[in-house]
Amino acid sequence: MNKVLLIIILVIGGGAKAQLQVGPKLGYNYVSVGYKDLPTGIATPEAQGAGFHIGGFVQYEAVDNFFLGSDVLFSSRAYNEISITNEQFESIHMKRESFGYYSTFYLDIPVFAKYAINLKARKYGTDKFLCFYGGPMPSIFLSGSGRVQETTRTDLYDQTTTYQTERELSKSGIKERFKLFHLGVHAGLQFSLDFGLNFDVRYTRSVTSINKNLTEEGNMSNGMIQLSVGYNILAD
Repeated sequence: MNKVLLIIILVIGGGAKAQLQVGPKLGYNYVSVGYKDLPTGIATPEAQGAGFHIGGFVQYEAVDNFFLGSDVLFSSRAYNEISITNEQFESIHMKRESFGYYSTFYLDIPVFAKYAINLKARKYGTDKFLCFYGGPMPSIFLSGSGRVQETTRTDLYDQTTTYQTERELSKSGIKERFKLFHLGVHAGLQFSLDFGLNFDVRYTRSVTSINKNLTEEGNMSNGMIQLSVGYNILAD
């Protein structure tokens, strides 16, 4: 009786291991920031940049070829923000240029449902899976830094006056700009090999604003294209 019970436990445990996938993941972020509902007279800034992500993933095969899971990723998002505004008051022309650099760090937790298609060419070939996945992605703001340079040029008849300021944003100042939490969605493709290595391309977009001051800055949103490589440590 004890031997039968032991065999059952080993079979169930082996099946659970086969259905469970766990491992590290790291990769590159291409970052873009969108703006809408800006105050009247404020030009729409341009903001792009890059970063990286590192962390891990876990997923479970609920039924054949259908997985539920999540990543937990430390994510860096650094970008330049450029805004140029021109104003005309009769004979006075005023041009304002703002150049900002922001480096922010988040904890991203993309939750997903995934469907896998086996691309194995023959009965005894190597398993290769093409996976489609998506779901919600909560993001928690951890820390950041920033620097802003502002230049104002005033032209009056034949005279030009230029005034320039530069300021560093403290950790407390950067936290005043960005929300502690925002929610996004994500969708992606994964190519997975049977020995555990996998490659991802994913697009993410925040659906709630990432900034606090909506009155002066409008509604800011985050978009990212992520390229990742991961490894399932439980692969046979």
